[in-house]
Amino acid sequence: MNIIKKLISSMCVLTALGCQSGLNSDAGAVDSQQEYILSKVNNYSGLIKLYRDKLNKKENSDDRYKLARYYYLVEDYSASRLYLKPLLKGNPTSDTLLLESKNLLEQGSTSSALSIINRVLTKDHGNGEAWNIQGILMAQIGDFEAASRAFDEARSRFVDEEIVANNMAMLAIMQEDYNKARDLLVPLYMRGQTSTKMLHNLVYVLVKLQDFHGAESILNDKEMSNNKEGLLESLAYIKPHSKEDLQKRYQISSKVQLTQGSGELLNSKGLAVRTQEPIKDTIPVSNKMMKINTSPTMNVASQQSNIASPQLETASLSVTGNLREIHAVRAGQHQKYFRMTLESKDKIKFREIVDKSINTSRFELFNIKLTDYLLTSGKKITQQHAVVKKLNFYQKDVDTVVLEFEFERNVLKKNV
Repeated sequence: MNIIKKLISSMCVLTALGCQSGLNSDAGAVDSQQEYILSKVNNYSGLIKLYRDKLNKKENSDDRYKLARYYYLVEDYSASRLYLKPLLKGNPTSDTLLLESKNLLEQGSTSSALSIINRVLTKDHGNGEAWNIQGILMAQIGDFEAASRAFDEARSRFVDEEIVANNMAMLAIMQEDYNKARDLLVPLYMRGQTSTKMLHNLVYVLVKLQDFHGAESILNDKEMSNNKEGLLESLAYIKPHSKEDLQKRYQISSKVQLTQGSGELLNSKGLAVRTQEPIKDTIPVSNKMMKINTSPTMNVASQQSNIASPQLETASLSVTGNLREIHAVRAGQHQKYFRMTLESKDKIKFREIVDKSINTSRFELFNIKLTDYLLTSGKKITQQHAVVKKLNFYQKDVDTVVLEFEFERNVLKKNV
């Protein structure tokens, strides 16, 4: 009996010691477990909050890098660069430089991104992801040969096959070699690798090869569009930028950037068109629209939406490029003006196309993706508003969408 009591006492002591040790070391484990769970469900907002809280308590370069990376993954490139900035001082790591180059790539700062990615490859020549980014950048400036070499380097270093093969296919598309692009993309599709960008590229290639049945089958299989005819027709007219055009754009963009005055839609303003006669209000207008200045003008505005961003794919090229989406198109008809609002997560850069017609307005929207939503929105607005005779969104080239209005009455005033 005494022996049994001693054994029990020993077990209790061991258990108590174990519990005490756990209490002293659980803080880090809880954070790790929380990060693991949030990562599994792609809850980047939760991860951002987690690492902001950790940094607020104690500065840590690893936590700062992770915070910057999660901001990148929610497409807040400015915030990502802000938190990454202290890590770029002195002798930054390859990972830090690589993330900075990806932010710059997404912001359209090609020259700066190239400079940074070259530093990464100098420090770490075997970095496959860096070679992939360099390939994208070289393709965007029209140096197709250098892009091809970079993608080969990335592939030889076992960067995700879907990403690199997709980028090589996009490079073939840019050179209008649609057969080569199809041969690179179809095996990916058959293996079940169906990222959004890859599917966009494959559908585009099949349309260019006049395989409309194959393109429509993919749209049906993946439920990618409810307006297939309009989308396929639009894709058929898209032509990639030529090598010379890309090089020219790069030379210009290295010196000049679009400014507010030359065409950046602002949150608080819009395009305004005044008509000759008051327009009868035909549909209810939301409270948000009623708060807008009721001067006799018609506005088309761009706003930033609060729609959560989907998980970003690792850097890859697409027919749709790294283009931005318009998430909402809202219209309201008032006594003397008509207003339409385009809502996007990012500011929309645009240029008005001069038109001699007194009842037509046309705008080029840059780096905007022509989606099924835009195609159907134009039709609905035309049906719902008597003053609008025609409203079309159509593709001008790979990264430019044209917005075209035709009104029943003459346009007296525009106010952007």
